Amino acid sequence: MKAPEDTPATVPAAESTGVPTALSSREETSQEKPRKWILHAWDGVTMWATILNVNYYATPNREIPGPPAKFSKRILEELIDEEAAAKVDAISYCLFTAFWSDIPSSKVTELFPWRPPGMDKASVDCLEVLIDRCHHHGMQFIADIRMNDRHGGPRKGLAKEHPEWALLGSGNDFAIQGVRDAMLTFSSEVLDTYDVDGLEYDYMRWCHMFQPGQGKQNAHLLTDFTRRTRKLLDEAAKRRGCKRLALGVRVPQNIEECDYLGFDLATWIKEGLVDYVVPSDFFHSDSNMKTEDFVKLAAGTNCKIYPAIHPMISMDGPNEHYRLMSLPNYRAAAQNFYGFGADGISPYNYQRAFGRRATAHRASSSPAWMWPASLGWLRELGNPNEVQQRDRHYLFYSIYKKPRKSPTGFSNDDNIYLDRSTPVLEGQRRFRMAENFSNQKLRTTIQFKAIGLSRDDSLKIRINDVNVPIDYISRVHDRNGQNVYEGDTLPPFDLFVIDMNWETTGRQQPLTFGDNRLSVELVPADGVTGSTPFRFVEMVLGVQADDQEGISNVDLNGYLDDFATWSRILSDTEIRAIREQGLQGVGIGSLKPDAPNLAQLANDLQVLYEFEKADDPGWNSATNGKSASQVGPSGALVGQDTKSPRIGTGAGDFTADDATLKVHPDDMQRLMRDATGDLTFSYWFKATSRSANHTIWGMSNEPIPSPRFSTNQSKAMLATQTIEAVTSGQALLGLVRPGENKTARTEASLIDGKWHHLAVTIDQDPGRGQVTGQMFIDGKPGSKAVLGSQSTRLGSRRVSIEELECYVYVRK
Repeated sequence: MKAPEDTPATVPAAESTGVPTALSSREETSQEKPRKWILHAWDGVTMWATILNVNYYATPNREIPGPPAKFSKRILEELIDEEAAAKVDAISYCLFTAFWSDIPSSKVTELFPWRPPGMDKASVDCLEVLIDRCHHHGMQFIADIRMNDRHGGPRKGLAKEHPEWALLGSGNDFAIQGVRDAMLTFSSEVLDTYDVDGLEYDYMRWCHMFQPGQGKQNAHLLTDFTRRTRKLLDEAAKRRGCKRLALGVRVPQNIEECDYLGFDLATWIKEGLVDYVVPSDFFHSDSNMKTEDFVKLAAGTNCKIYPAIHPMISMDGPNEHYRLMSLPNYRAAAQNFYGFGADGISPYNYQRAFGRRATAHRASSSPAWMWPASLGWLRELGNPNEVQQRDRHYLFYSIYKKPRKSPTGFSNDDNIYLDRSTPVLEGQRRFRMAENFSNQKLRTTIQFKAIGLSRDDSLKIRINDVNVPIDYISRVHDRNGQNVYEGDTLPPFDLFVIDMNWETTGRQQPLTFGDNRLSVELVPADGVTGSTPFRFVEMVLGVQADDQEGISNVDLNGYLDDFATWSRILSDTEIRAIREQGLQGVGIGSLKPDAPNLAQLANDLQVLYEFEKADDPGWNSATNGKSASQVGPSGALVGQDTKSPRIGTGAGDFTADDATLKVHPDDMQRLMRDATGDLTFSYWFKATSRSANHTIWGMSNEPIPSPRFSTNQSKAMLATQTIEAVTSGQALLGLVRPGENKTARTEASLIDGKWHHLAVTIDQDPGRGQVTGQMFIDGKPGSKAVLGSQSTRLGSRRVSIEELECYVYVRK
């Protein structure tokens, strides 16, 4: 597929050097730029179900008047009519996902369960309705195929008959000939059945066609697959008497990632196999993408480049569902893409802009009236002149904040991180703006958020190696941080705002067309400050009763025995001795104080749940101990298991869903009475599920159920221990306090249905503000989690520079 003949693609003036040259302000305003191609990727049923929701979302959003097929046909046609009014050039419609499809006659897929009301019963094909309406408006209809969707669920269609095809759960391994043949069979079915204008292979669902790390060595298989697809398309075009049917591919926005995954774009383009490429993140808009890398591959060919734009901004917690791209954000992304040679853009998941049509959530940025109003944005974005004449708001957020990674396996985190314990307290990051900053009609403002500064810390800021004068910098401290409805949840931060109108004082601002560099140096304040104590008010076993993710949304499914907690650090020798005695059936309450390794074991023992009383499973047999309370919702209770306890005659039975014990407040006060807050936990654990994760205990500085961590990062202190059911099994210890969180991981086979001894020590260093948590698995020391030295200097140990934004105001 290519742009209309009367709208040739714009070529950067300095293409030979790979760096576009900014136009003069006069040329900028007088030269009309050709319209760009808009390829709207419909998420299939999700797109029309947002308007016509009957069985896709939880609750229908309308009643269907009779006859239902006529009504559904009208709605589908109106959807296309609105796209045409917005000057959308083509619809790329997802009609295949994980061997589900919209083709009733397919021999390799099952029919999607979500269908427009009444149409199947009336023998009206919804795809034919959409295709005919597109062609009525002179629009193209591209059949989009999600190449390896892994949303989960049981295998479907032909894949159900071939469990040996499985890849990474619910995906399929394209190294297997049968998988590639099945996909080609489906492509052939589409071309034989419908008057589509081409195919699009969406490799961004789910990126990996082969085992991770085997993409490069198998790239030739996908290239051969692409050649065979091209042959199918050419044969279909010949049958129809048309010149060519398009083949597009949706791939990662980074050439390195494409190569790693086995997408040999250079060959696909050079051999004329593909007509367009859509560089795309999995879920988010990336204004920093190097569009020119793809444009260079397509130079001298008919292949077009249409970078993707997404409503979502970043992946840090639930923010993606609450704050979406605004029109000035989209303009900025389009400006960057066009400035480096893109032939158009491709909106993806765009239905989120009006998601409230179908389902209620609190995203103020996606109100119901945005359909069809948001399509008007696409009409504007297709016109580079309109984009250039209006304000543009660039967002340079971390799309996958470390340690998160994209589904491709790559990180995309350009934030600046400064560690006070290192000698170098300076960092840099790249940000791209395809702007002519010599144009006097542009007024630019830059801002970022600095996390971890004290009041007396300062920053030296440079842009492109030019010091930013202090008279153009403002700084505001936000002690409340940022909640989920404002963006990524953040602890307290300092907002730095830089005005770039330096000409008012006779200085030249340093911003330039294309890539710029922000450098930040931390200048720490003198002196020290006291550390934030790591303290808790409540603790539960069998987390969590309400599944609200305050501590964890994962429950314990198994048994505990001899659960003990001390308000001190036990030695390695003591921990080993407890296990060795337990293997002989001797519990902590029965140990004799004259044993050499156990002489001090009763000291500072605050909690001991032996689970020996059927009528009181939470009985605390430690001196002055109080019974734990049952707090599981809906009557879920912790019981006593007498069949096979590890110690004594009973074990705690936590197999009931959400069964939870809460430590008595008096016992928590005794645990926390020491200013140092040192703790040791010791217990026996046996899992009843080998496929589920188990959160065994959790502590919080808030009453439990505690607020969701995603909305409470600025205040939360948490400690949790979880057993993960990964391939080899893992024990996790998580420690969280404002501005810091660490997780220790130790591989261990703990979900084998056998009893295992676990221990955890939490050691606080009040002088340095350091907290060290260590696990012990079956008597052996495991990994450590360390929260850093807060008190070595003012502020947090780590300072981060996040959420860089640039606003370009266009003066009229």
